[in-house]
Amino acid sequence: MSNFNQSLISIALLSAMVGCAKEDPGVAVEEFEDVDDIPQPSNDLGDNDDADEDETDDSDDGSASGDGSASGSSGDSDIDEPAETEFYDFDSETSLLYVQVFKDSSALASAFAHNHVMRADNFSGEVAYNEDDASLCEISFSLPVNDLRVDEGGMRALVGYDDTLTDEDRNTIRGHMLDSEQLNSSSYPTISFESESCSGSGGKSGILSVEGGLTVRGRTANVTLPVQFEVSDGDFYAQASFDMNHAAFGMTPYTAFAGAVRNDDPLRFTFDLVGLGN
Repeated sequence: MSNFNQSLISIALLSAMVGCAKEDPGVAVEEFEDVDDIPQPSNDLGDNDDADEDETDDSDDGSASGDGSASGSSGDSDIDEPAETEFYDFDSETSLLYVQVFKDSSALASAFAHNHVMRADNFSGEVAYNEDDASLCEISFSLPVNDLRVDEGGMRALVGYDDTLTDEDRNTIRGHMLDSEQLNSSSYPTISFESESCSGSGGKSGILSVEGGLTVRGRTANVTLPVQFEVSDGDFYAQASFDMNHAAFGMTPYTAFAGAVRNDDPLRFTFDLVGLGN
């Protein structure tokens, strides 16, 4: 391949995220340059074990009198009251939500292309959960499309990409992502999820199967999320990763140079959330 053709392909790779851009919307103001900058609440779960044990110990100490007999004289006092549904709020300050876009490795010029990762910023959401009845759980969130942060150094390292992109390239790619042929942020400024049903064994930890609608680019696709959760120290932790094809949202993976450069399906959505108890 000639140097001239390589140069043409390199220019095309700036479009490899999504279609052609007409404007430069700017790079994120707040950057995650290192992995340590990124909120990963699931990593904090072990820090709460001691606190949970202390609460259990205190509860046990208060449940018996000094002679070892039960403090309540009536048998009815041993009957557990039904759990109340608890509500938790989460946002981008303490939680993480991102999407990965992968290059098609079978394309002729794939060696010059990059995989991408977009982190949601300024998002917020809510979880409702009842330990006795998992069917009562609800999860929802909303994020501004224009606040998606593209290919930060820390995020690329987190997902295992071994290279970094220049600010100029990131700026161009972000513009392509927001263009009318892709996310079309000027017409559809919000991405959102709203659960419709939930099932699971309940309790303080386990797996929830959450069904709902994910709305991207004005189109809502049905999705089932396998959510790993844990209620710890009064907060609700949840992690999930799932794949969706571009077509579910009325998009097609970007292609250039007669297919020599192209993106692949699927899009991979991942979240690591902590909902703070109200």
